[in-house]
Amino acid sequence: MFLIVAQIGGTLDAGPGPLGVTGTMAIMIPWIAAQWEEYHSGLMLYSNGTVGITEVCLLQPWASQQGS
Repeated sequence: MFLIVAQIGGTLDAGPGPLGVTGTMAIMIPWIAAQWEEYHSGLMLYSNGTVGITEVCLLQPWASQQGS
């Protein structure tokens, strides 16, 4: 998870300032909440019906090229 956050931060040119911290928390808090929900419910939903984890992984190389 941290590698994805670091790559997005690099793409957005966000350093260790408020933007970087806010961006990291905006991604990490929902992820931690989803893990907590899966632990207690036994069900992990990986998509909203349109965009799932596979689509996000396929978009990462494109997103990293947009920042350079």
